[in-house]
Amino acid sequence: PGLVEVSSRMPCHAMPTFYRRAPPIPTPVIAAKGDTFSRMGAAFDDAVPLWQRATWPVLQDRLRTKAIFDNVHNNIYVDPLSLRFIDTEQFQRLRDVKQLGLCYLVFPGAVHSRWEHSLGVYWLAGQAVHRLDQYQGSELGIERSDIMNVKLAGLLHDLGHGPFSHAFENEFLPRVLSPGVKWTHEHMSLSMADYIVDEHHIDIESGDLKRVKDMILASSNPQPSHAHSEKRFLFDIVANGRNGIDVDKFDYIERDCRACGLTCSFQFARLMENMRVVDNEICYRAKECEVYTELIKSMKLVDNEIYGKLKKAS
Repeated sequence: PGLVEVSSRMPCHAMPTFYRRAPPIPTPVIAAKGDTFSRMGAAFDDAVPLWQRATWPVLQDRLRTKAIFDNVHNNIYVDPLSLRFIDTEQFQRLRDVKQLGLCYLVFPGAVHSRWEHSLGVYWLAGQAVHRLDQYQGSELGIERSDIMNVKLAGLLHDLGHGPFSHAFENEFLPRVLSPGVKWTHEHMSLSMADYIVDEHHIDIESGDLKRVKDMILASSNPQPSHAHSEKRFLFDIVANGRNGIDVDKFDYIERDCRACGLTCSFQFARLMENMRVVDNEICYRAKECEVYTELIKSMKLVDNEIYGKLKKAS
């Protein structure tokens, strides 16, 4: 035990005539249920060099998450609180709500759902706020609750969509609702978020939930309440009502083009890498103007080649 034989594939002149003792295998840390990561963290503090310990909180967060593979963003890591929302029948119904409505009648591959899109926006929202925290965290005062709120807003922003998505909201409901009655999927998302929290007893502060709902409505109400004006830039990430550049568009442009077989030249990763906060607003480097132009072209492409053909076919 503890001895390792040197491989016989080594040349004869280099093969030693003795055995080498293998280094001792460290005893694994076995932690009790509910205390897994705190004890593991304590055990590794002495073994991990000081320059690596800064990443240990990030590793702990990753260990607590569930990995879901997505065909656009690869592995998406879902934190425990967001997983509580995902594992409800109200959120799972999004698996049966087609992202592009009736477009699958024209593009057979356009059968992806709002469930996938919601996860994609959740992931990009988290990546965006993490990048801002990495580059300007101390300046902006970004807290863990801010990161969680932005991620939840991305996850729940389309929770209220009905069958066939916008076709239900724009074509069906106006024909059956009474004149003057207005229904939007954003406001339904807020109602369903409240219902999920109450029905499934999800532990979230009322102030955080209110902030998440305000972020969902940011595209239609670009002026937040006075209580949220301190970190106004957080409301530009998921649904940007000021200039329209948000992670919701980043995801659906890439996802819809891929599903319909269209070539998308827009690279959202470049915009996300270069986003910074100036005067409480998310801004981008002037040299990325061409990337923004590609975003506009891609939106025009999706509108003409996907939604436009569906209108002509119907």
